[in-house]
Amino acid sequence: MNQNHFRARGPALTQMYALLTAQIATAAFIVKRSKNSEQYKKLCKPAPFILNSLLVLIAIVTMYAMRKFLGVGGQLALLAVVTVLIALQLQCLTNKFSEEAIIHAMVTVGQVFLAMTITAFALAAMGIDTSFLALALLFGFLLLVLWGIVLMVWPASRKLWTSYLVVGCVLFSASILFNTNDFLTNTEDPPTVPEAAMNMYIDLIALFQRVLLIQDK
Repeated sequence: MNQNHFRARGPALTQMYALLTAQIATAAFIVKRSKNSEQYKKLCKPAPFILNSLLVLIAIVTMYAMRKFLGVGGQLALLAVVTVLIALQLQCLTNKFSEEAIIHAMVTVGQVFLAMTITAFALAAMGIDTSFLALALLFGFLLLVLWGIVLMVWPASRKLWTSYLVVGCVLFSASILFNTNDFLTNTEDPPTVPEAAMNMYIDLIALFQRVLLIQDK
């Protein structure tokens, strides 16, 4: 990796983390506002929840497929949409847990995020990119999706369900490492700032959901 490129990514990195902070703050605001709100509970019913999921998927696919035509403004608009829609889904889960459990999950995710970020920076500083993880993560997430479908169709034991959540935690933690390192080291087709912020936000929310569910007895 070109060390000049690594240093040049500094301003973009600052922008990405600023966007990510704004996303997390937005999600926290929506989650807090939705607590014990009947209006927000309506969004957790099957039909609205499925529609929300489809809109999230469409927005994410559009972000990547139309990146050359959207420009920064268009990507930021889609990023805002994804941020709000995912937060509305998240509140359906957090409303089932105590404030103590939520805080514990946040602390755990924060520790993982810090560890993966430091590791990604250290590897980038040594000129090591983690592109070799891309294929493994792809297959891992595909298997995770299939595993989830199987668990929905054939309910399994608590141990199998917990194993599924733990594997998900490992994959999304590795994804944080991969996405951070890729943002720092990719010289051929680096992700834009909104794309990087969206990737990180999705990883963090997915990790948070799984850590929270592991606490569910």
